[in-house]
Amino acid sequence: MDIATDTNFNGQMKISLDLSGGLEWLVGGKKENIIDVPEGTTVHGLVLFLRDNLFGGDPKREFCAGDDLRPGILYLINDADFALVGEDHVLTANEQIALISTIHGG
Repeated sequence: MDIATDTNFNGQMKISLDLSGGLEWLVGGKKENIIDVPEGTTVHGLVLFLRDNLFGGDPKREFCAGDDLRPGILYLINDADFALVGEDHVLTANEQIALISTIHGG
């Protein structure tokens, strides 16, 4: 999947995906991205979608722990912690998602 696609396919919707804290290097250093995801995608489903489709499932690129959200990464939905809406929150078109790693190494 091309992270910068402008094409909207049937059953797809666009969301904004901002990556920082080192996560942007998983997609070539690009911090601000517009991606197409299946309609009806939940917050948890987005994590799995990103793992399997955008980040390629490469273990060095894991930002989730198996099928669960990984500690040490802030998952923000429209600038609010995902815990306020829950993992089962169904995303809508044009929502802004931010993933921020709080673990930088060093």
